[in-house]
Amino acid sequence: MREFIKKIINYAASINNRQTSLLKEIVLNNLNNNSIKHDSDIDNEKLFDLLIDLKGTSLVEGINIVNSLVEVLNLDGDVCEFGVAQGKTSKLIAYLIKNTEKKFFLFDSFRGLPKPSKEDELKDDIFNLKNIENYEGKMSHEENKVLRELKIINFKSEKLILNKGFFNDKNIPNFTIPSKVSFAYLDFDFYQPTFDALNMLEKIIVNNGIIIVDDYDFFSTGVKKAVDYWINKNKEIFKIREIKTCLSNFVIIHKVK
Repeated sequence: MREFIKKIINYAASINNRQTSLLKEIVLNNLNNNSIKHDSDIDNEKLFDLLIDLKGTSLVEGINIVNSLVEVLNLDGDVCEFGVAQGKTSKLIAYLIKNTEKKFFLFDSFRGLPKPSKEDELKDDIFNLKNIENYEGKMSHEENKVLRELKIINFKSEKLILNKGFFNDKNIPNFTIPSKVSFAYLDFDFYQPTFDALNMLEKIIVNNGIIIVDDYDFFSTGVKKAVDYWINKNKEIFKIREIKTCLSNFVIIHKVK
């Protein structure tokens, strides 16, 4: 009986190993050639591990983050993340820029989601809380959790600028804002902070820079409303592409002028 169980365990492990190898092959083949050849300091195995370790960000979106970041590495401008959660996506982004001159600007309340506005209607009740108002304060993560994730990849503290507080009219004047941005990842979930962040980025993102906005037409209706309104008034300057999978929905915005 023990031998039978042992065989089952070994077979299950072999299946898992084959699945992992297949997944790794798919991931690496979906990364742009530039992504895996750009810098000898980018280790493919490490990059794969960081992608698999993502939480709240799908593998497809993670691959697009990598490809977009590598596309802008030679552009002037720093990198921003709006809404960092537990810092898994932050770690991926930081790994790709840690050997560059780019600084990493993080924006998060570390107190969970803000109070929703009238533009935020509950579309996908991910925590089964019944209404959007009950999500205020949810998805809160400690600042130290993010810092620990960045420490894992030895990201230099002098390259990190952490802006703590809700992204609103009251706090924005007190934040440290980069003068130029080449890449931004935006995951604010609600209408007002998303719209405010896009308005800020509009002024400082460089030509050919890229913005990825998470949860477009998912969870709250606010993100899609904010993006659609903003892109409509900037459609001559920015081009948008939506990517929708069974696990995520996001948009990639390129500055073309």
